[in-house]
Amino acid sequence: MEILDPQRVKQFAADAATREAIRRHREEGDRDPFPNGAIPPEWRQRLTNVNREHDRFTREFRQLYAPYHAHPDAWFMIVAARLLNLPATLAEVQEALLPWQRDRFVAAIAARRARGEKIEGGAYMTPAPPRAGADKYQYIADAILAPAWADCEFLRPRVSDSLLLFDLRLAKAHGLGSFLRGQIIADLKIYQPLCRARDRLTWCASGPGSRKGLNIICGRPADTPWREWEWWRTCDALRREVEVDFRAIGIDPCDAQSIQHWLCEYSKLASVRSGGRPKRWYQPRQLSLFAANSGEPTPDGSPATQRNQMEH
Repeated sequence: MEILDPQRVKQFAADAATREAIRRHREEGDRDPFPNGAIPPEWRQRLTNVNREHDRFTREFRQLYAPYHAHPDAWFMIVAARLLNLPATLAEVQEALLPWQRDRFVAAIAARRARGEKIEGGAYMTPAPPRAGADKYQYIADAILAPAWADCEFLRPRVSDSLLLFDLRLAKAHGLGSFLRGQIIADLKIYQPLCRARDRLTWCASGPGSRKGLNIICGRPADTPWREWEWWRTCDALRREVEVDFRAIGIDPCDAQSIQHWLCEYSKLASVRSGGRPKRWYQPRQLSLFAANSGEPTPDGSPATQRNQMEH
């Protein structure tokens, strides 16, 4: 296990408190964390919430899952949801999922495309067909969803499952990489039977951003490779270090997936503090909070403008 830098641990927790204060200011009218308009550059970029349950897409997905959460194969709907990562698309294909109806799913996607509507979110890369020019969503239907449905007896969550065991089983499904499985399990673990998993507070899987973030907290170069078990042990040590701080801002329980989620955002903050530039700028809904008045150009050369909302 790598050694955590105490000062960086404090910064990690303080950044989480600042981000939560921003959310509360915007959504609940709490005190503006930047009342004088002196907004540091690192806070002018788009960042997800500390608690992913507060993110817009997650809230909308929860509403769509609600009628089905007790279904034994709700996991399959959540797999499809995170492959598409756009609630509006899930709403249109939902009736094709339980039970799985391939042609109806593909037709719903084709109808959105014909209307010129967006099909998937852009927060992360989703599986693409190996053959150039092949239809991505037919590939998802035929190569990922159909085989997963065929193996539902094997893949379905069980009362005896830990999150680790379910993740290992889900890894047998084609096209579901570690990061994507983490998103699926984060959605699924508040429902039966995984809500009783013995490792629901301690299990998580690393992603590119969280590996960088944990390297930074350990004082290592951001791109230093990790062995997964070593990353997990270090992440769990960080969780225990900041548990009280996270509970103080309403992240209770403070589980490992919350830490993994915020590590990714922390890496973006640290990058800008080290002289990097944000990948996505944030334009304010409330001008007093995120006034785009720095005069700094965005990567496309225009004044700071809002990019499409992208979720972790």
